[in-house]
Order: sequence, then structure tokens, then C-alpha cells
Amino acid sequence: MSQFDPLRDFYQRRQIVRLDALASGVQLVNLRSESPRGSFVFPGTDYLDTIEVCGHPVGRVDYGLSPLGDRVYINMLEIERAQRGQGNGLAVLWQLWRTHQVPIVPLDQYTSSDGF
Repeated sequence: MSQFDPLRDFYQRRQIVRLDALASGVQLVNLRSESPRGSFVFPGTDYLDTIEVCGHPVGRVDYGLSPLGDRVYINMLEIERAQRGQGNGLAVLWQLWRTHQVPIVPLDQYTSSDGF
């Protein structure tokens, strides 16, 4: 055990408490969930959610869960300009991690993945 382990554990617990508090007011409202052939996560599920803070929409997130359930792929995370810089994007990522507890991977896909 390193002499820094207790210090690291102390700050890690504080960070979790801070992120939980930040994410408590953020809610993901599902607009669509589908598994279209040709999408990167097929046969996994692709989600499009509205991000709401205290009942007011502040953005959207498009993400997919891999077929094995071992990754969450973020296609798009968009926060309205007036709502940026308040931690809403980080709160969404924290909620996705708390829900699925798997690595979150950014994805940039412009066309279908039929070639794979």
C-alpha cells in the first residue's frame, strides 16, 4: 500500500459526491431508441435523448450501447450555447457511466458501417 493511497481515496470519494450532486438535476428523456442495420452499434441499441435540467431542455445526446454491452459510444453530445460551462455535459457523461458502468467512447461516424 502506497503512502498516497489514503489521500487518493479521500479525494476520489469527494469527486464522486460532487459529480452525484451535479448530475442530480440532470435528466435524460428518451426520444428514440432503435437498432438500425448499418449503424456502428448494430445489433446493439442506439439512443437519442433530450437533456433536461430542472424540467427545461438544455441539449441532446445521441449514444449507443455496443452489442456486447461492454461500451457506450457517444455519437453526439450537444448543449445549448446559453447552458454551456455549467457542467451539464459532464453530468450527462456521469449519468451514462453510473447507468451502464462501462467505458464511454467518443465516436465520429459520417456514413453507415455496412462495409465492415
